[in-house]
Amino acid sequence: MDHPIEEMNTIEMQSICSFAHLDACILFFFDPSESCGYSVEDQLKLLRGVKPLFKNKPIIIVFSKADLKTVKQLDKEQTQELNQIFKDFPQIRKIELSTLTQLNIGELKKLACELFTEYKLKLDNNEEKTNKILQRMQIAQPKKRDDIQRKP
Repeated sequence: MDHPIEEMNTIEMQSICSFAHLDACILFFFDPSESCGYSVEDQLKLLRGVKPLFKNKPIIIVFSKADLKTVKQLDKEQTQELNQIFKDFPQIRKIELSTLTQLNIGELKKLACELFTEYKLKLDNNEEKTNKILQRMQIAQPKKRDDIQRKP
């Protein structure tokens, strides 16, 4: 997904197009620090390219590595471009995250579950089916194996 759609082969195109059929809450991870190996501009380009595939689906842009760089530290042009994306797609939610400091980890899980539940309820609009969906949904929690503290 790191090159333009026009340059993608058949398998890459099928992968991209399959996004339109996902029945889930979409989490788009965005690294403002650029330590992932992709510039902010490349990440914005990718987001612009795939966002039409997520139309009418719950989307959360997760600004990761907030311990290294926050969204507020982006330059003016990058901030304007992000604001335009949020203006074009008002259903997009955003959250800053850091696995190192544990910033908003629980909040992200909760938000994703809430948005997905809300999305499914709107789609189904059938009380019996809605109750079945809610009964099947759960947030998995890892079991505590030992007392060893593992760093992110």
